[in-house]
Amino acid sequence: MKRPTLTSTIRRGIQLAKIAHAAAGVRWSDAATRPLAQRALTRLLADARGAPMKVGQYLATLPDHQAFGPLTESVEPVPVDAVVATLESMLGCPLDDVFLTFEPSEAAASLGQVHRAVLRDGQAVAVKIRYADIATAVEAEMGLAGLLPHVGPVKTWGFDLNGYRTVLKDNLDRELDYLGEADRQYQFATAVTVPGLVVPTIVREWCREGVLVQSWEEGQRLSALETWSAADRRAVGVTLAQTLFKSLFVAAEVHGDPHPGNYLFRKDAQGRPQVVLLDYGCTVSVPELARRALLKLISGCRAGDDTDAFACFVAMGFDAEKLRPIASTLPALCRVLFEPFLRNGPFGLQDWALSERMDALLGDLRWWFRSAGPSHLFLLMRAFHGLMYYLQTLRIGIDWWAALTDAVGPDTLAAAQMFRPMPVPGPGRPVTGFAGLARFLKIQITEGERQVVSLTLPAEQVIHLEELIPAETLERIHADGSINLPHIIQQARDTGLNPQPLFQLDTATRVYRVWLD
Repeated sequence: MKRPTLTSTIRRGIQLAKIAHAAAGVRWSDAATRPLAQRALTRLLADARGAPMKVGQYLATLPDHQAFGPLTESVEPVPVDAVVATLESMLGCPLDDVFLTFEPSEAAASLGQVHRAVLRDGQAVAVKIRYADIATAVEAEMGLAGLLPHVGPVKTWGFDLNGYRTVLKDNLDRELDYLGEADRQYQFATAVTVPGLVVPTIVREWCREGVLVQSWEEGQRLSALETWSAADRRAVGVTLAQTLFKSLFVAAEVHGDPHPGNYLFRKDAQGRPQVVLLDYGCTVSVPELARRALLKLISGCRAGDDTDAFACFVAMGFDAEKLRPIASTLPALCRVLFEPFLRNGPFGLQDWALSERMDALLGDLRWWFRSAGPSHLFLLMRAFHGLMYYLQTLRIGIDWWAALTDAVGPDTLAAAQMFRPMPVPGPGRPVTGFAGLARFLKIQITEGERQVVSLTLPAEQVIHLEELIPAETLERIHADGSINLPHIIQQARDTGLNPQPLFQLDTATRVYRVWLD
Protein backbone atom coordinates (compact mmCIF):
# COMPACT_ATOMS: atom_id res chain seq x y z
CA MET A 1 0.00 0.00 0.00
CA LYS A 2 1.34 3.42 -0.94
CA ARG A 3 2.08 5.53 2.12
CA PRO A 4 0.15 8.81 2.48
CA THR A 5 2.08 11.97 1.64
CA LEU A 6 2.19 14.98 3.96
CA THR A 7 -0.02 16.88 1.51
CA SER A 8 -2.64 14.12 1.38
CA THR A 9 -2.60 13.82 5.18
CA ILE A 10 -3.15 17.57 5.60
CA ARG A 11 -5.92 17.57 3.00
CA ARG A 12 -7.59 14.62 4.71
CA GLY A 13 -7.17 16.34 8.08
CA ILE A 14 -9.01 19.41 6.81
CA GLN A 15 -11.83 17.18 5.55
CA LEU A 16 -12.10 15.42 8.91
CA ALA A 17 -12.09 18.75 10.76
CA LYS A 18 -15.01 19.95 8.63
CA ILE A 19 -16.84 16.70 9.33
CA ALA A 20 -16.24 17.02 13.07
CA HIS A 21 -17.57 20.60 13.00
CA ALA A 22 -20.67 19.53 11.06
CA ALA A 23 -21.24 16.58 13.43
CA ALA A 24 -21.16 18.99 16.37
CA GLY A 25 -23.74 21.09 14.54
CA VAL A 26 -26.05 18.06 14.31
CA ARG A 27 -25.55 17.26 17.97
CA TRP A 28 -26.44 20.74 19.19
CA SER A 29 -29.20 21.47 16.69
CA ASP A 30 -32.86 21.60 17.68
CA ALA A 31 -35.70 19.65 16.07
CA ALA A 32 -36.34 22.38 13.50
CA THR A 33 -32.75 22.73 12.27
CA ARG A 34 -31.52 19.12 12.70
CA PRO A 35 -32.58 17.85 9.21
CA LEU A 36 -30.67 20.71 7.57
CA ALA A 37 -27.60 20.03 9.73
CA GLN A 38 -27.78 16.31 8.94
CA ARG A 39 -27.96 16.99 5.20
CA ALA A 40 -24.88 19.22 5.43
CA LEU A 41 -23.01 16.46 7.26
CA THR A 42 -24.19 13.91 4.68
CA ARG A 43 -22.67 15.94 1.85
CA LEU A 44 -19.31 16.11 3.64
CA LEU A 45 -19.31 12.38 4.37
CA ALA A 46 -20.10 11.61 0.73
CA ASP A 47 -17.26 13.84 -0.49
CA ALA A 48 -14.81 12.26 1.94
CA ARG A 49 -15.75 8.65 1.05
CA GLY A 50 -13.54 6.12 2.85
CA ALA A 51 -14.02 5.65 6.61
CA PRO A 52 -16.15 8.82 7.14
CA MET A 53 -18.70 7.65 4.58
CA LYS A 54 -18.75 4.21 6.24
CA VAL A 55 -19.73 5.90 9.49
CA GLY A 56 -22.55 7.74 7.71
CA GLN A 57 -23.84 4.47 6.25
CA TYR A 58 -23.99 3.03 9.76
CA LEU A 59 -25.87 6.07 11.04
CA ALA A 60 -28.44 5.65 8.24
CA THR A 61 -29.72 2.42 9.84
CA LEU A 62 -30.42 4.09 13.19
CA PRO A 63 -33.73 5.72 14.19
CA ASP A 64 -34.20 9.41 13.28
CA HIS A 65 -31.20 9.43 10.93
CA GLN A 66 -33.02 9.24 7.59
CA ALA A 67 -31.03 12.22 6.30
CA PHE A 68 -28.03 9.88 5.89
CA GLY A 69 -30.04 7.60 3.59
CA PRO A 70 -28.39 8.87 0.35
CA LEU A 71 -25.08 7.44 1.60
CA THR A 72 -26.56 3.94 1.48
CA GLU A 73 -27.53 4.11 -2.18
CA SER A 74 -24.95 5.91 -4.25
CA VAL A 75 -22.87 9.06 -4.45
CA GLU A 76 -21.52 10.87 -7.49
CA PRO A 77 -19.43 8.29 -9.38
CA VAL A 78 -16.05 8.83 -10.98
CA PRO A 79 -16.53 9.22 -14.78
CA VAL A 80 -15.91 6.04 -16.75
CA ASP A 81 -13.02 7.58 -18.71
CA ALA A 82 -11.18 8.19 -15.44
CA VAL A 83 -11.29 4.54 -14.36
CA VAL A 84 -10.45 2.81 -17.66
CA ALA A 85 -6.68 3.17 -17.34
CA THR A 86 -6.76 1.95 -13.72
CA LEU A 87 -8.94 -1.03 -14.65
CA GLU A 88 -6.83 -2.02 -17.64
CA SER A 89 -3.69 -1.82 -15.53
CA MET A 90 -5.18 -4.16 -12.91
CA LEU A 91 -6.59 -6.59 -15.49
CA GLY A 92 -3.37 -6.59 -17.50
CA CYS A 93 -5.11 -6.13 -20.86
CA PRO A 94 -7.35 -3.72 -22.81
CA LEU A 95 -11.02 -3.57 -21.77
CA ASP A 96 -12.12 -4.76 -25.21
CA ASP A 97 -10.30 -8.06 -24.61
CA VAL A 98 -12.58 -8.76 -21.64
CA PHE A 99 -15.88 -6.92 -22.17
CA LEU A 100 -18.30 -6.49 -25.04
CA THR A 101 -19.81 -3.48 -23.26
CA PHE A 102 -18.78 -1.46 -20.21
CA GLU A 103 -21.25 1.11 -18.88
CA PRO A 104 -20.78 4.23 -16.71
CA SER A 105 -21.27 3.63 -13.00
CA GLU A 106 -24.61 4.29 -11.34
CA ALA A 107 -23.51 2.86 -7.96
CA ALA A 108 -20.59 4.64 -6.33
CA ALA A 109 -19.83 3.89 -2.68
CA SER A 110 -17.25 4.61 0.00
CA LEU A 111 -14.27 2.60 -1.29
CA GLY A 112 -15.15 1.85 -4.90
CA GLN A 113 -17.84 1.95 -7.55
CA VAL A 114 -19.74 -0.63 -9.62
CA HIS A 115 -20.16 -0.74 -13.40
CA ARG A 116 -22.50 -2.95 -15.39
CA ALA A 117 -20.68 -4.81 -18.16
CA VAL A 118 -21.07 -7.77 -20.49
CA LEU A 119 -18.24 -10.29 -20.81
CA ARG A 120 -17.18 -11.50 -24.23
CA ASP A 121 -19.05 -14.76 -23.57
CA GLY A 122 -22.28 -12.75 -23.20
CA GLN A 123 -22.64 -12.91 -19.41
CA ALA A 124 -23.87 -9.72 -17.73
CA VAL A 125 -21.62 -8.85 -14.79
CA ALA A 126 -21.08 -6.24 -12.10
CA VAL A 127 -17.52 -4.92 -12.03
CA LYS A 128 -16.51 -3.30 -8.74
CA ILE A 129 -13.41 -1.12 -9.03
CA ARG A 130 -11.50 0.23 -6.05
CA TYR A 131 -10.80 3.96 -6.20
CA ALA A 132 -7.22 4.56 -7.24
CA ASP A 133 -6.25 6.65 -4.21
CA ILE A 134 -8.63 5.33 -1.54
CA ALA A 135 -6.10 3.10 0.24
CA THR A 136 -3.83 6.09 0.80
CA ALA A 137 -6.76 8.20 2.00
CA VAL A 138 -7.90 5.54 4.48
CA GLU A 139 -4.36 5.20 5.82
CA ALA A 140 -4.20 8.97 6.35
CA GLU A 141 -7.55 9.33 8.08
CA MET A 142 -6.97 6.34 10.37
CA GLY A 143 -3.70 7.91 11.45
CA LEU A 144 -5.51 11.16 12.21
CA ALA A 145 -8.16 9.23 14.17
CA GLY A 146 -5.49 8.63 16.80
CA LEU A 147 -5.61 12.34 17.60
CA LEU A 148 -9.29 12.26 18.58
CA PRO A 149 -9.86 13.13 22.26
CA HIS A 150 -11.30 10.73 24.84
CA VAL A 151 -14.46 12.60 25.84
CA GLY A 152 -17.98 11.90 27.09
CA PRO A 153 -18.93 8.29 27.81
CA VAL A 154 -15.73 7.10 26.08
CA LYS A 155 -13.65 8.68 28.85
CA THR A 156 -16.06 8.29 31.78
CA TRP A 157 -16.75 4.57 31.31
CA GLY A 158 -13.40 3.44 29.96
CA PHE A 159 -14.24 2.42 26.40
CA ASP A 160 -11.33 0.78 24.59
CA LEU A 161 -11.08 3.45 21.90
CA ASN A 162 -7.83 2.00 20.54
CA GLY A 163 -9.57 -1.35 20.20
CA TYR A 164 -12.39 0.22 18.20
CA ARG A 165 -9.89 1.97 15.94
CA THR A 166 -8.05 -1.30 15.37
CA VAL A 167 -11.26 -3.13 14.47
CA LEU A 168 -12.29 -0.37 12.06
CA LYS A 169 -8.84 -0.25 10.46
CA ASP A 170 -8.61 -4.05 10.11
CA ASN A 171 -12.03 -4.18 8.47
CA LEU A 172 -11.25 -1.33 6.10
CA ASP A 173 -8.05 -3.14 5.10
CA ARG A 174 -10.10 -6.28 4.41
CA GLU A 175 -12.59 -4.28 2.36
CA LEU A 176 -9.78 -2.87 0.25
CA ASP A 177 -8.70 -6.42 -0.73
CA TYR A 178 -11.19 -7.54 -3.37
CA LEU A 179 -9.57 -10.97 -3.80
CA GLY A 180 -10.22 -11.65 -0.12
CA GLU A 181 -13.77 -10.40 -0.55
CA ALA A 182 -14.30 -12.79 -3.47
CA ASP A 183 -13.21 -15.71 -1.26
CA ARG A 184 -15.54 -14.64 1.58
CA GLN A 185 -18.46 -14.18 -0.80
CA TYR A 186 -17.99 -17.69 -2.23
CA GLN A 187 -17.74 -19.22 1.25
CA PHE A 188 -20.83 -17.31 2.42
CA ALA A 189 -22.85 -18.53 -0.55
CA THR A 190 -21.80 -22.11 0.20
CA ALA A 191 -22.45 -22.04 3.95
CA VAL A 192 -25.51 -19.78 4.26
CA THR A 193 -28.26 -21.53 2.33
CA VAL A 194 -31.53 -19.83 3.25
CA PRO A 195 -34.83 -19.90 1.33
CA GLY A 196 -35.16 -16.69 -0.65
CA LEU A 197 -31.49 -15.62 -0.33
CA VAL A 198 -29.47 -14.88 -3.49
CA VAL A 199 -25.69 -14.36 -3.38
CA PRO A 200 -24.14 -13.17 -6.68
CA THR A 201 -21.76 -15.62 -8.36
CA ILE A 202 -18.09 -14.66 -8.44
CA VAL A 203 -16.33 -14.65 -11.85
CA ARG A 204 -12.94 -15.49 -10.41
CA GLU A 205 -11.00 -15.31 -13.69
CA TRP A 206 -11.21 -11.51 -13.74
CA CYS A 207 -10.99 -10.72 -10.03
CA ARG A 208 -7.93 -8.81 -8.85
CA GLU A 209 -6.86 -7.11 -5.61
CA GLY A 210 -8.69 -3.96 -6.72
CA VAL A 211 -11.30 -5.49 -9.06
CA LEU A 212 -14.21 -7.79 -8.25
CA VAL A 213 -16.35 -9.31 -11.01
CA GLN A 214 -19.60 -11.10 -10.22
CA SER A 215 -22.93 -11.93 -11.84
CA TRP A 216 -25.19 -8.93 -12.47
CA GLU A 217 -28.34 -9.20 -10.36
CA GLU A 218 -31.53 -7.25 -10.95
CA GLY A 219 -33.79 -6.07 -8.16
CA GLN A 220 -35.54 -3.17 -6.47
CA ARG A 221 -34.53 -1.07 -3.50
CA LEU A 222 -36.20 -1.30 -0.11
CA SER A 223 -38.58 1.60 -0.72
CA ALA A 224 -40.26 -0.32 -3.57
CA LEU A 225 -41.53 -2.95 -1.10
CA GLU A 226 -44.17 -0.52 0.18
CA THR A 227 -46.48 -1.84 -2.54
CA TRP A 228 -45.86 -5.51 -1.72
CA SER A 229 -48.42 -7.50 0.26
CA ALA A 230 -47.93 -8.05 3.99
CA ALA A 231 -47.30 -11.75 3.34
CA ASP A 232 -44.54 -10.97 0.83
CA ARG A 233 -42.96 -8.39 3.14
CA ARG A 234 -43.07 -10.92 5.98
CA ALA A 235 -41.34 -13.49 3.76
CA VAL A 236 -38.57 -10.94 3.12
CA GLY A 237 -38.26 -10.33 6.86
CA VAL A 238 -37.93 -14.05 7.57
CA THR A 239 -35.23 -14.40 4.89
CA LEU A 240 -33.29 -11.48 6.39
CA ALA A 241 -33.55 -12.92 9.91
CA GLN A 242 -32.60 -16.45 8.90
CA THR A 243 -29.63 -15.13 6.91
CA LEU A 244 -28.30 -13.40 10.02
CA PHE A 245 -28.96 -16.34 12.34
CA LYS A 246 -27.47 -18.98 10.06
CA SER A 247 -24.42 -16.89 9.22
CA LEU A 248 -23.85 -16.19 12.92
CA PHE A 249 -24.49 -19.56 14.55
CA VAL A 250 -23.66 -22.00 11.72
CA ALA A 251 -21.30 -20.36 9.21
CA ALA A 252 -19.57 -18.22 11.89
CA GLU A 253 -19.14 -15.36 9.40
CA VAL A 254 -21.68 -12.53 9.48
CA HIS A 255 -22.32 -9.93 6.79
CA GLY A 256 -21.36 -6.79 8.69
CA ASP A 257 -22.50 -4.03 6.34
CA PRO A 258 -26.32 -4.05 6.36
CA HIS A 259 -27.01 -0.64 4.86
CA PRO A 260 -29.83 -0.56 2.27
CA GLY A 261 -27.48 -0.09 -0.68
CA ASN A 262 -26.30 -3.67 -0.21
CA TYR A 263 -29.76 -5.23 -0.70
CA LEU A 264 -31.95 -5.80 -3.73
CA PHE A 265 -35.44 -7.30 -3.62
CA ARG A 266 -37.32 -9.16 -6.34
CA LYS A 267 -39.59 -12.13 -7.01
CA ASP A 268 -38.67 -15.36 -8.76
CA ALA A 269 -40.57 -16.95 -11.64
CA GLN A 270 -43.07 -18.43 -9.18
CA GLY A 271 -43.69 -15.05 -7.53
CA ARG A 272 -41.75 -15.89 -4.36
CA PRO A 273 -39.85 -12.99 -2.72
CA GLN A 274 -36.05 -13.01 -2.96
CA VAL A 275 -33.36 -11.00 -1.20
CA VAL A 276 -30.14 -10.31 -3.13
CA LEU A 277 -27.31 -9.64 -0.66
CA LEU A 278 -24.38 -7.66 -2.07
CA ASP A 279 -20.92 -6.55 -0.91
CA TYR A 280 -18.96 -8.98 1.28
CA GLY A 281 -16.08 -6.64 1.99
CA CYS A 282 -17.08 -6.24 5.64
CA THR A 283 -17.81 -9.58 7.28
CA VAL A 284 -17.45 -10.48 10.95
CA SER A 285 -15.84 -13.74 12.07
CA VAL A 286 -17.44 -15.11 15.26
CA PRO A 287 -15.40 -17.54 17.41
CA GLU A 288 -17.08 -20.83 18.33
CA LEU A 289 -17.02 -20.10 22.07
CA ALA A 290 -18.73 -16.75 21.60
CA ARG A 291 -21.50 -18.00 19.33
CA ARG A 292 -22.22 -21.03 21.55
CA ALA A 293 -22.41 -18.77 24.60
CA LEU A 294 -24.80 -16.37 22.84
CA LEU A 295 -27.10 -19.14 21.63
CA LYS A 296 -26.99 -20.68 25.12
CA LEU A 297 -28.03 -17.32 26.59
CA ILE A 298 -30.97 -16.96 24.22
CA SER A 299 -32.25 -20.51 24.70
CA GLY A 300 -31.63 -20.43 28.48
CA CYS A 301 -33.47 -17.14 28.82
CA ARG A 302 -36.40 -18.54 26.85
CA ALA A 303 -36.47 -21.73 28.94
CA GLY A 304 -36.07 -19.86 32.24
CA ASP A 305 -33.38 -22.32 33.35
CA ASP A 306 -30.20 -22.04 35.42
CA THR A 307 -27.95 -20.82 32.58
CA ASP A 308 -25.14 -18.75 34.09
CA ALA A 309 -25.63 -15.42 32.31
CA PHE A 310 -22.47 -13.88 33.80
CA ALA A 311 -20.26 -16.76 32.61
CA CYS A 312 -21.87 -16.67 29.15
CA PHE A 313 -21.14 -12.97 28.71
CA VAL A 314 -17.54 -13.54 29.75
CA ALA A 315 -17.29 -16.41 27.24
CA MET A 316 -18.49 -13.96 24.60
CA GLY A 317 -15.52 -11.72 25.37
CA PHE A 318 -16.95 -9.30 27.94
CA ASP A 319 -14.63 -7.98 30.65
CA ALA A 320 -15.44 -9.98 33.80
CA GLU A 321 -14.29 -7.28 36.23
CA LYS A 322 -16.43 -4.65 34.54
CA LEU A 323 -19.46 -6.93 34.50
CA ARG A 324 -19.12 -8.01 38.14
CA PRO A 325 -20.85 -4.93 39.67
CA ILE A 326 -23.94 -5.50 37.49
CA ALA A 327 -23.82 -9.32 37.40
CA SER A 328 -27.05 -9.76 39.36
CA THR A 329 -28.90 -7.63 36.80
CA LEU A 330 -27.74 -9.63 33.77
CA PRO A 331 -30.62 -12.16 33.72
CA ALA A 332 -33.20 -9.35 33.77
CA LEU A 333 -31.19 -7.50 31.12
CA CYS A 334 -31.14 -10.63 28.93
CA ARG A 335 -34.89 -10.87 29.15
CA VAL A 336 -35.09 -7.36 27.70
CA LEU A 337 -32.37 -7.90 25.08
CA PHE A 338 -33.78 -11.22 23.88
CA GLU A 339 -37.50 -10.48 24.23
CA PRO A 340 -38.20 -11.07 20.50
CA PHE A 341 -36.99 -14.68 20.96
CA LEU A 342 -39.15 -15.20 24.06
CA ARG A 343 -42.48 -14.56 22.35
CA ASN A 344 -44.40 -17.19 20.42
CA GLY A 345 -45.68 -15.91 17.10
CA PRO A 346 -44.94 -12.62 15.29
CA PHE A 347 -43.23 -9.96 17.39
CA GLY A 348 -43.66 -6.28 16.51
CA LEU A 349 -40.55 -4.23 17.26
CA GLN A 350 -42.69 -1.18 17.99
CA ASP A 351 -43.59 -2.83 21.32
CA TRP A 352 -39.99 -3.53 22.34
CA ALA A 353 -38.73 -0.11 23.52
CA LEU A 354 -35.25 -1.62 23.88
CA SER A 355 -33.24 1.54 24.61
CA GLU A 356 -35.74 2.91 27.12
CA ARG A 357 -35.98 -0.37 29.00
CA MET A 358 -32.20 -0.83 29.09
CA ASP A 359 -31.82 2.69 30.43
CA ALA A 360 -34.52 2.04 33.03
CA LEU A 361 -32.88 -1.18 34.17
CA LEU A 362 -29.25 -0.01 34.24
CA GLY A 363 -29.40 3.78 34.38
CA ASP A 364 -25.99 5.27 33.63
CA LEU A 365 -24.50 1.81 34.08
CA ARG A 366 -25.70 1.04 30.56
CA TRP A 367 -22.43 2.67 29.44
CA TRP A 368 -20.54 0.41 31.84
CA PHE A 369 -22.20 -2.63 30.25
CA ARG A 370 -21.39 -1.43 26.75
CA SER A 371 -17.78 -0.63 27.61
CA ALA A 372 -17.41 -4.14 29.06
CA GLY A 373 -18.08 -5.65 25.64
CA PRO A 374 -15.21 -6.54 23.28
CA SER A 375 -14.44 -3.88 20.69
CA HIS A 376 -15.27 -6.19 17.76
CA LEU A 377 -18.81 -6.66 19.11
CA PHE A 378 -20.01 -3.39 17.59
CA LEU A 379 -19.78 -4.92 14.09
CA LEU A 380 -22.02 -7.80 15.16
CA MET A 381 -24.41 -5.36 16.82
CA ARG A 382 -24.45 -3.45 13.55
CA ALA A 383 -25.81 -6.57 11.84
CA PHE A 384 -28.59 -6.88 14.45
CA HIS A 385 -29.39 -3.16 14.17
CA GLY A 386 -29.64 -3.66 10.41
CA LEU A 387 -32.17 -6.48 10.83
CA MET A 388 -34.24 -4.32 13.20
CA TYR A 389 -34.14 -1.45 10.70
CA TYR A 390 -35.48 -3.62 7.88
CA LEU A 391 -38.24 -5.20 9.97
CA GLN A 392 -39.39 -1.76 11.13
CA THR A 393 -39.26 -0.37 7.59
CA LEU A 394 -41.21 -3.37 6.27
CA ARG A 395 -43.82 -2.80 9.01
CA ILE A 396 -44.11 -6.48 9.82
CA GLY A 397 -43.49 -8.78 12.75
CA ILE A 398 -41.87 -12.20 12.48
CA ASP A 399 -41.61 -15.21 14.77
CA TRP A 400 -38.00 -14.77 15.88
CA TRP A 401 -37.69 -18.09 17.70
CA ALA A 402 -39.10 -20.05 14.73
CA ALA A 403 -36.77 -18.20 12.35
CA LEU A 404 -33.80 -18.96 14.63
CA THR A 405 -34.55 -22.66 15.08
CA ASP A 406 -35.28 -23.17 11.37
CA ALA A 407 -32.01 -21.43 10.45
CA VAL A 408 -29.64 -23.19 12.86
CA GLY A 409 -31.24 -26.63 12.91
CA PRO A 410 -31.77 -29.00 15.85
CA ASP A 411 -28.15 -30.19 16.13
CA THR A 412 -26.67 -26.69 16.51
CA LEU A 413 -29.38 -25.72 18.99
CA ALA A 414 -28.91 -28.91 21.04
CA ALA A 415 -25.13 -28.39 21.15
CA ALA A 416 -25.64 -24.84 22.45
CA GLN A 417 -28.14 -25.98 25.07
CA MET A 418 -25.62 -28.56 26.33
CA PHE A 419 -22.86 -25.95 26.46
CA ARG A 420 -21.60 -25.08 29.95
CA PRO A 421 -19.35 -22.01 30.12
CA MET A 422 -16.44 -22.08 32.51
CA PRO A 423 -17.41 -20.54 35.88
CA VAL A 424 -15.73 -17.17 36.41
CA PRO A 425 -13.66 -17.10 39.61
CA GLY A 426 -13.88 -14.13 41.92
CA PRO A 427 -15.17 -12.98 45.30
CA GLY A 428 -18.86 -12.51 46.02
CA ARG A 429 -20.13 -13.52 42.60
CA PRO A 430 -23.95 -13.80 42.68
CA VAL A 431 -26.01 -16.54 41.07
CA THR A 432 -27.04 -15.25 37.65
CA GLY A 433 -29.41 -17.89 36.28
CA PHE A 434 -32.88 -17.35 34.87
CA ALA A 435 -34.70 -19.96 36.98
CA GLY A 436 -35.53 -17.65 39.88
CA LEU A 437 -36.20 -14.52 37.84
CA ALA A 438 -39.51 -12.79 38.50
CA ARG A 439 -41.78 -12.55 35.48
CA PHE A 440 -44.44 -10.17 36.73
CA LEU A 441 -44.91 -7.04 38.81
CA LYS A 442 -48.14 -7.36 40.79
CA ILE A 443 -50.11 -4.44 42.24
CA GLN A 444 -53.18 -5.32 44.30
CA ILE A 445 -55.61 -3.30 46.42
CA THR A 446 -58.30 -5.01 48.50
CA GLU A 447 -61.15 -3.84 50.72
CA GLY A 448 -61.96 -6.68 53.07
CA GLU A 449 -62.64 -9.64 50.77
CA ARG A 450 -63.25 -7.45 47.73
CA GLN A 451 -60.46 -6.82 45.23
CA VAL A 452 -60.52 -3.20 44.11
CA VAL A 453 -57.42 -3.06 41.88
CA SER A 454 -55.36 -5.87 40.34
CA LEU A 455 -52.56 -5.09 37.89
CA THR A 456 -50.13 -7.57 36.33
CA LEU A 457 -47.21 -6.04 34.43
CA PRO A 458 -43.81 -7.23 33.14
CA ALA A 459 -41.34 -7.41 36.02
CA GLU A 460 -39.04 -4.83 34.41
CA GLN A 461 -41.76 -2.22 34.96
CA VAL A 462 -40.79 -2.12 38.64
CA ILE A 463 -38.35 0.58 37.55
CA HIS A 464 -41.40 2.78 36.86
CA LEU A 465 -43.22 1.80 40.05
CA GLU A 466 -43.93 5.37 41.17
CA GLU A 467 -45.60 6.11 37.82
CA LEU A 468 -47.69 2.91 37.91
CA ILE A 469 -49.16 3.18 41.38
CA PRO A 470 -52.60 4.88 41.35
CA ALA A 471 -52.45 8.52 42.47
CA GLU A 472 -54.65 7.87 45.50
CA THR A 473 -52.35 5.06 46.65
CA LEU A 474 -49.26 7.18 46.07
CA GLU A 475 -50.68 9.92 48.27
CA ARG A 476 -51.28 7.40 51.08
CA ILE A 477 -47.72 6.07 50.75
CA HIS A 478 -46.24 9.56 51.01
CA ALA A 479 -48.49 10.33 53.96
CA ASP A 480 -47.50 7.11 55.74
CA GLY A 481 -43.79 7.96 55.50
CA SER A 482 -42.56 4.43 56.28
CA ILE A 483 -42.21 3.31 52.64
CA ASN A 484 -39.23 4.56 50.65
CA LEU A 485 -40.13 3.87 47.01
CA PRO A 486 -36.78 4.95 45.45
CA HIS A 487 -34.98 2.60 47.86
CA ILE A 488 -37.39 -0.26 47.04
CA ILE A 489 -36.90 0.25 43.29
CA GLN A 490 -33.12 0.32 43.65
CA GLN A 491 -33.16 -2.83 45.79
CA ALA A 492 -35.27 -4.65 43.18
CA ARG A 493 -32.79 -3.59 40.51
CA ASP A 494 -29.76 -4.61 42.61
CA THR A 495 -31.18 -8.07 43.32
CA GLY A 496 -31.76 -8.73 39.64
CA LEU A 497 -35.58 -8.61 39.78
CA ASN A 498 -35.85 -11.77 41.86
CA PRO A 499 -39.31 -12.68 43.22
CA GLN A 500 -39.83 -10.67 46.42
CA PRO A 501 -42.38 -8.58 48.30
CA LEU A 502 -41.83 -4.90 47.64
CA PHE A 503 -44.18 -3.33 50.17
CA GLN A 504 -47.53 -3.62 51.89
CA LEU A 505 -49.54 -0.72 53.26
CA ASP A 506 -52.48 -1.36 55.60
CA THR A 507 -55.08 1.32 56.27
CA ALA A 508 -58.36 1.22 58.14
CA THR A 509 -60.28 0.22 55.01
CA ARG A 510 -57.75 -1.06 52.46
CA VAL A 511 -54.68 -3.24 52.01
CA TYR A 512 -52.14 -2.24 49.35
CA ARG A 513 -49.72 -4.97 48.20
CA VAL A 514 -46.95 -4.79 45.59
CA TRP A 515 -44.59 -7.67 44.79
CA LEU A 516 -42.48 -9.34 42.12
CA ASP A 517 -43.83 -12.74 41.21
